[in-house]
Amino acid sequence: MAAVRTRIVTDSSADLPAELVEEYGISVIPLKLQIGDEIIDDCPNLRCPGFHQRLAQSHAAPRIITPTVAEFISLYTQLSANNTEVVSIHLSSELSPAVNTANKAKASLMGRYNISVLDSQFVSAALGGLVIEAAKASCEGASALEITRLVRGLVAHSYFAFYVDSTEFLDCHHLVPPSYESMSIATGNRPVLLLEEGEIVPLQLQRNRGTQFERLVGFVAEFPSLKRIEVLTSGINPPPCEFADQLAGIFPREIIHQKVYGPVLGSLTGPTAICIFACEA
Repeated sequence: MAAVRTRIVTDSSADLPAELVEEYGISVIPLKLQIGDEIIDDCPNLRCPGFHQRLAQSHAAPRIITPTVAEFISLYTQLSANNTEVVSIHLSSELSPAVNTANKAKASLMGRYNISVLDSQFVSAALGGLVIEAAKASCEGASALEITRLVRGLVAHSYFAFYVDSTEFLDCHHLVPPSYESMSIATGNRPVLLLEEGEIVPLQLQRNRGTQFERLVGFVAEFPSLKRIEVLTSGINPPPCEFADQLAGIFPREIIHQKVYGPVLGSLTGPTAICIFACEA
């Protein structure tokens, strides 16, 4: 690979594997979680069913604590040595103030360094997918401007849907869409939810039929040319084999992957969510 021209920054909600972070030289600034009186760093060790089992037993959504402006400034200053450009890509501004905090840090360094801050409009594997593509472009010598254009183009071809048995955790973060309850009553089903332009919205009413698994498959099936599908769960209650089989009946099995989602997504949706991320070729 060519020498890195642009440094890529993200936050820990991207749920990136440690080996890819190391391979592509990505800088990950950790979010924190407050569970009761305890404050812990979001780290790879928490991406496991055990953490989500703890959430299930606590019946309370952790508070997500964003890195401070000072922490962003410190990281940007370190990475910007030798006039290196920085592209900082973070979870949806509708879910966390991380983007706003990063922009404040950028503003305080204005004129000294070239820093681009991007709102991914996503979280977890969807954010991680964008970050990996940005890092690959960086390793090929792309400029910050080129990477910014790339990421914005990829956002338009990335999709994230999820289903929750209970809105308890979403309620704690004031993220339940206004029409959610009325749609639930009208159809007798809890709607599948989407991240659309960074905001959580319910899937259209006429598609609120069948099991949650059938509706998630139906949503993804609308995009025939996909290069990757990731099924994300807490690992506590894995989806039935039929779910993967239904996906594999439409798409090549080799593009379908299953992972445990991280603490930040779990703190937002709760420990029983089933999520699906898809990106177009």
